[in-house]
Amino acid sequence: MPTLKPLSRFGARLWLILLCTTTFFVSLAAPVDYTASDPQGTLLVSQALLEHGTLSLNAYPEAADLTYRLMLQDGRLYHAFPLGTALLALPAVWLANRSGLNMALPAHDFFVQDLLAALTIAGACALFHALATTYISEAPGGAAPCAGLYLRHVYRQHYGRRAMEF
Repeated sequence: MPTLKPLSRFGARLWLILLCTTTFFVSLAAPVDYTASDPQGTLLVSQALLEHGTLSLNAYPEAADLTYRLMLQDGRLYHAFPLGTALLALPAVWLANRSGLNMALPAHDFFVQDLLAALTIAGACALFHALATTYISEAPGGAAPCAGLYLRHVYRQHYGRRAMEF
């Protein structure tokens, strides 16, 4: 029975880059879009912190469109959801603002949300690949199919179960 030759370090890195890049673009191009749900307004909170040093959204008249995502306290509008995501998104919102994007505009907010989601999925793919190579041999029959199954899962989640019937 022939033995499988392990991938070289270059081959393994190239495989990982290809896999994460593919996962990123599959996620970014997905027709599924939940940006107009609960996450809307989170990046606006990040922008308010960067521009005004406050969590209050009073400086943004567009915030009134956030309806159930807002709460009024002491005459100020605040986002009703936890602040963890808004704090973690500060560097991304800072970069987006420097690129001319404004989180008060829904189209800009949705674009940055989709970009952050695709980056998160690609990062999860890299993490999954690292875990697979730690616990499974780096031979072509080892970690590569596991990471490929993750890509298949991401594709099916975004494009529906009938997209891949194999």
